[in-house]
Amino acid sequence: MHPLGLALHSLLLTAFYGLFLLLSGSALFAAALAGCLTLALVIASNLKWTVLGEPLVFSDLRVIKDFVKHPKFYIFAIPIRIRLCVVFALLCIGVGYAVALRHSCPVTVRLCAFVLTATTTLCLARLPVTRLAPTPALKTDISRFGLLGCLFVYWRCWQKQPPAVPPNHQEQTEPTAPTFDLIVVVQCESFTDPQTLNLPDTVSLPDMPELERARSMASHYGALHVNGFGAYTIRTEYGVLFGRSEQELVFQQFDPYLTAKHDTVLSLPHKLRQAGYTSVFLHPYTLDFANRGSLMRHIGFDAVLGAESFSHIPTPAMPYVPDTLLADKLIALCTSATQPLFLYAVTIENHGPWQEEGKPLETYLEHLKNSDLMIGQLLNSLETSQRSALLVFFGDHRPSICPDLPPTTERSTPYFVLPVRNKKSYEFDNNIVQLTPAQLHHTVIKSIINIREN
Repeated sequence: MHPLGLALHSLLLTAFYGLFLLLSGSALFAAALAGCLTLALVIASNLKWTVLGEPLVFSDLRVIKDFVKHPKFYIFAIPIRIRLCVVFALLCIGVGYAVALRHSCPVTVRLCAFVLTATTTLCLARLPVTRLAPTPALKTDISRFGLLGCLFVYWRCWQKQPPAVPPNHQEQTEPTAPTFDLIVVVQCESFTDPQTLNLPDTVSLPDMPELERARSMASHYGALHVNGFGAYTIRTEYGVLFGRSEQELVFQQFDPYLTAKHDTVLSLPHKLRQAGYTSVFLHPYTLDFANRGSLMRHIGFDAVLGAESFSHIPTPAMPYVPDTLLADKLIALCTSATQPLFLYAVTIENHGPWQEEGKPLETYLEHLKNSDLMIGQLLNSLETSQRSALLVFFGDHRPSICPDLPPTTERSTPYFVLPVRNKKSYEFDNNIVQLTPAQLHHTVIKSIINIREN
């Protein structure tokens, strides 16, 4: 570790020690708790690296709330021995704190603890963090600052980062009138082409005929280079909805939804509202994650539909709303639309832990078949419709299924952009293009503007 990192690590540990000493009055308990906190963060970071290929970052603290509300999304990734250790550690901390409070503590001890905490906090607050880390470089900065130091520096840099500056003029690519009657964007959970997973020949891969058909008809298709493996749906979702790149987001890239309410004018529903579209967001699960329930309304969606809009009874074989049922809902909304309509759907079927049959990989591959069927349902419906439509489909990230599918440097997922109209064709080239989520946003906008009929 760099000397600066050692100094930063020492300051942070001292601040924690002072705070715990102030609360407990016991030097032994404060030292033990500070050490346990550091150890817990290191173990959590190492576990996250094993499962997701990324160390702990400051924005992961928000996951604690989601973990408490929806433990099944996370608990399967934590080995049983670590779960037992966590329970044991919490019991020890509770007992230790109770014992510490039973012993009288001189006022001078708490006074010294207060001075120590205040001094170290002041020193940390005055650190020139934006000079220490002007841009994110996780692997390098973990080595320079250590885990604790990197968490602190990135958090402070995130705090100091100004909000995005909205454009002071209308973009040339911003739509002003509805080109398509229907725009349907589907963000498919953990969706990828099984042929790209480099699985052994002994694994039977499902055919994806509808994905191949859509690619053959698409104006654009190819690999979507997402920021995340096995998780971080919101990073991909934000990129497609708002069109800001990782370079523009800087430290906000780790959880862009924490500040997304300031970026409303950049969002797809806001832009499409100016063109006369009614916008609907659909996700057949709880809208608690990333505060989607209120955020989506804030950025311009006229309606937000969650799990209550879908009639599905969970079963061991199908714990989440099937993709085919979501497709039925999208088709119904398209059929009943009386004005230009923009639908943005986030699927849930392919979400882990894939433990239905005790064979996670095989279970995941079975669910992929339904995602392919969903593509066919939507495509068939839009082809037979009397309306013009734009169908956009993409995977948010690859699944992490250790040891079968551990994190790799290859993180891309499939996407396609497909204009559809009954009995009419559109003039375009079948372009194979590698995109980022932000570039997909701008491709969608350009498709709405530039598409031409024969």
